[in-house]
Amino acid sequence: MRKSEIASHRSERQHREKQFKLFRVFTKNLELILLTVLFIWGRVALYVFGEMDAVVSRIADDAAYFYQIARNLAQGNGLTFDGINATNGFQPLWLYVLLPLAWVLQNAPVELYLRAALIYQVVLLAIAGIVFFFAVSHLGGRGAALVATGIFYILAARLLAHGMESGILAVCTNMLLYFSLKYRPFSKDCSHKHAIVFGLLLGLTILARLDMIFLFLIIYTVVIFTIITKTNHLERVTLVKQSTASIIACGALLLPYFIYNKLMFDSIMPISGELKNTFPHIFEGAIPFILLGYTTDGWLLVAMLIFAYTIMAFLLSTFLFLRSPLRTETSERYKLSVLIIGTLYVIAHYLHTTLFMSWGIGIWHFAVYIFHACALSAYIVDNLFRRLSTQALRLATSATTAAILAVLAANSYIVAKTQPKGWQLQSYRAAVWARTHLPQDARLALTDSGLFGMLSERSVVNLDGIVNNMEYQEALKRRQLNDYFRRKGVRYLVMHAYRPYPLKYTAPNYKEVLSANYSHVDIAFRSHLTDTLSDPIRVYREDEVYRSPAYYDAAFETVFIIWRLRW
Repeated sequence: MRKSEIASHRSERQHREKQFKLFRVFTKNLELILLTVLFIWGRVALYVFGEMDAVVSRIADDAAYFYQIARNLAQGNGLTFDGINATNGFQPLWLYVLLPLAWVLQNAPVELYLRAALIYQVVLLAIAGIVFFFAVSHLGGRGAALVATGIFYILAARLLAHGMESGILAVCTNMLLYFSLKYRPFSKDCSHKHAIVFGLLLGLTILARLDMIFLFLIIYTVVIFTIITKTNHLERVTLVKQSTASIIACGALLLPYFIYNKLMFDSIMPISGELKNTFPHIFEGAIPFILLGYTTDGWLLVAMLIFAYTIMAFLLSTFLFLRSPLRTETSERYKLSVLIIGTLYVIAHYLHTTLFMSWGIGIWHFAVYIFHACALSAYIVDNLFRRLSTQALRLATSATTAAILAVLAANSYIVAKTQPKGWQLQSYRAAVWARTHLPQDARLALTDSGLFGMLSERSVVNLDGIVNNMEYQEALKRRQLNDYFRRKGVRYLVMHAYRPYPLKYTAPNYKEVLSANYSHVDIAFRSHLTDTLSDPIRVYREDEVYRSPAYYDAAFETVFIIWRLRW
């Protein structure tokens, strides 16, 4: 046989072997693939084929802040939401990850860009689920990992697929979990290279959501305690070197961001964090919430329930560990230490949020609770599955997976059939009106301005301040909001939901404005930094240029109004 024929046969054989390996990988992970497909199907169907009225009804208004800032940066306008004021009111890594998409679609219709960004976030959550599966496989068996991943997808589909930073946060957190469980940083098996990679992953996780800094503090507090209590000098020196290498790697990612904030905005904390955080003063509504669980905010109630489950699941995990015959093994003790650190983070974050965060809290603030609750579930389910016979285990895994697949399919169908609703719908419709009826250089001002600012393609100054800057807070404090509007060229005031809302603004003559039976009203806006009200902005009934049909925002009937200002 000729050499060419031999080479040809060898190439064909290698090709068949590759195809067979791919087939084996596919069949081995068929359940995981089905879970992932069912997770993304409903959202992708909605975002690709759904009417924009339905699309905007399923997303968080704050998501559009990221998308618009990324688009402005891609178009060369700098870090700004409104095209006028520089801002740092965003989670940095999500913004960085959006930049390639924003650059590619910078001249595309804004609705297309919004749909693409939303699909992008869902795909990141799907990838995070796959990483989570392989991470928790190190906590227990494949069956338990599959069940926990299914739970992760169910909760992510319901609570996190709203366009926010939760997607990239899930990817980074689950990569950190996977790396920690596989390579065991700061153990005797850890190399300096592993320590550096761990530090880089931790830095990315913090950039994905800045309150992950609590995880940094908890990890290195545990490491310092371990160093102090070690009796072996060589092990102590090794651990010091590893922790130092990881801190340097983490700091290499974090310091440029913090230095930039300090130089440009005179604070390492983003403006959104400064406005929402009352530290060191305890938020006045914190104690009733912590003691009684009382809240009128549905998202906070959900977060409280997930927190309670996390604590109970951790206690059960600890009990199962203590009863396990494997509890003396180093690998099992390391798994428990990872779960302990995750639980300590959840407790620290929960206390900080309830004690010091005064407003503007969404379910995405608690995303890590969901990841950790699912990891604890994997550990518990694995301990329960170990007690089953091989046949019973196969049956339990199949039945549980089938139930999860059914729930995911039902959820995806409901999402795909979303009907238009909510104030985001009114914001979108008003934005379309502004885009077609107001001059291209028109400047407007609004509190919850994400979707309206992005989809109107007009300059919209943010009035709750989270994507503005300290110049605006100073104007509120000095009661010079009218002068600020004139200086910034604002000609239109927008109210997305005219109703009593003392947290953000005054709404005098609510019933008269709702019925359009008023001559004028004076609206003042609150500074969340100083808890003071601005000088009022006077608007007139005859200067209304847009009024939506009446709709409900929470328990209040309201309208979406745009006024032309008189100056």
